[in-house]
Amino acid sequence: MVASHAEEPRPPRPSDSELLEAVISESPRGRVLSVDFSDAPRDGGRIGCGLIDIDGVVEPFSTLTAWRGPPTVTVRLVGQPAPPVKPPHWSISAVVPTRTESDQDAETSRSARNQDAVQRKLALMVCRDLQPPEGSVWTTELEPHPDPARDAEIKRLAKRTTDALFGDRD
Repeated sequence: MVASHAEEPRPPRPSDSELLEAVISESPRGRVLSVDFSDAPRDGGRIGCGLIDIDGVVEPFSTLTAWRGPPTVTVRLVGQPAPPVKPPHWSISAVVPTRTESDQDAETSRSARNQDAVQRKLALMVCRDLQPPEGSVWTTELEPHPDPARDAEIKRLAKRTTDALFGDRD
């Protein structure tokens, strides 16, 4: 006979202010221009979508909170102890382009531009109604590696990894 345990009551969901704090912690130089909050379609979560000014450039952002219950699957390496299990909790995440260069020089690298493009794309996947202000362009496509041979190798490895995870689509 399997014992049934009643789920503990959830603590209060994080506030909209706490969700905005997550955005600011991801982009401390940013100034939030607008934000709209809505309830997530399931599990009592909350989603925030908005615009943030970072050094004079307006970028999209998303922030959300979701309930993380007990894990249903645990991955462990053979010969290694099982990883610690987090208790059920509210998680908060924020997706915002950082517009920062890791080496802090004046030139923005392709890697930094690509990182911002990925963050924009993720934010816009959650916040489909956000639009760039007039005269702005939000790039969401990755720039290819300048070496065509290296670019082809990167794409081959990415496809192999994607196919291994999700199955071959061809």
